[in-house]
Amino acid sequence: MSLDERLFSRERLQSWRELAERMGGEFQESAWAAGQVRISYRQWPLVLSTYRRPGHDFQYDTHVLVPFRAARSQHFALARRGLLSKAFEWLGFKGRKTGNALFDESYRLSAAPEEFLDVFLGREDLLKAVWALQPEGVYVLDSDFYHSFPSEHDLVDIVLRGAVSELPVLERALGLGALLVDLLEARGIASAEPPSEIYA
Repeated sequence: MSLDERLFSRERLQSWRELAERMGGEFQESAWAAGQVRISYRQWPLVLSTYRRPGHDFQYDTHVLVPFRAARSQHFALARRGLLSKAFEWLGFKGRKTGNALFDESYRLSAAPEEFLDVFLGREDLLKAVWALQPEGVYVLDSDFYHSFPSEHDLVDIVLRGAVSELPVLERALGLGALLVDLLEARGIASAEPPSEIYA
């Protein structure tokens, strides 16, 4: 039995393999996580993987990662509200509102520079995709910004709580990654020639 199969159920690994087949991607086994699914969306690489949650030895989260080259330094964060977001608000970092009370109650939005938020707030389809997926967070980060992945690339990072095995959820997560790629490229934020490799 592989390390993947000891850490994660066979059913979960099988669903990831099936996802790769259905989406024309590749499932890659890993010596330290639940493997990866790599697919190409147009010329863009999208990577579905799991990473150990910081500070938790045996708890894993599922990530969709998309490497890109940013035109300038900027970052965007959409994070599920919790004690940390409340602390930020207490310190005066209020974040922006979408105008949807239910969404704003569940998620906190921030960006630097702040006008970077307008790229996302004008897209109702993006907010609907996020709401349907219910991720822990959606981040667009440049390589100079603090991040848990030591990557030389700028990254889109969609975080789902736990090592997810449900195919519809995984497909929605990859679909959200593709939607963000379209948005970043259309607005000239990301290069039309993305990196072909990503930290794994």
